Amino acid sequence: MDPNCTLARYNRFYPIVEMFPVTCELLKPWLRELLDEFWSSHRPNNYQLGGEGDAFAGFLEGKIVRRELAYPYAEEVLGYKSACLDLAKSLRYVAADDSLVQGSEHFRLAHFRHDPRILLRALERHQTPPLDIPEADYPARITLRGDAH
Repeated sequence: MDPNCTLARYNRFYPIVEMFPVTCELLKPWLRELLDEFWSSHRPNNYQLGGEGDAFAGFLEGKIVRRELAYPYAEEVLGYKSACLDLAKSLRYVAADDSLVQGSEHFRLAHFRHDPRILLRALERHQTPPLDIPEADYPARITLRGDAH
């Protein structure tokens, strides 16, 4: 039974980490506990496990609103990745002609309270971000180029 449970957890976790890799990296010290809490309250609504990433993001957003997620960068990183995903979804149905995307208003804004160059660079390198990242208003414009943002 243990291998089946491990496989089931992996199958539920994969879509989450695929959609929110830097968020998972940021929350790594608390991720297992957060996943256990999420999975105990949220049952998948289909056998393909579609929607797990969105449901987990909603779970985290709820914890942030209720101030139950104390890590200082969680709201910024989750908001950034959610904006990236929203942009990608909005462009999914744009015609294959790339000229429709180039130079158009297909972008999203994310707002950071801490320097995103320092914060995201650390997470992309699988490092814990420093706790003393400078604070200010850091608006970030997100555009897609090919498969990257």
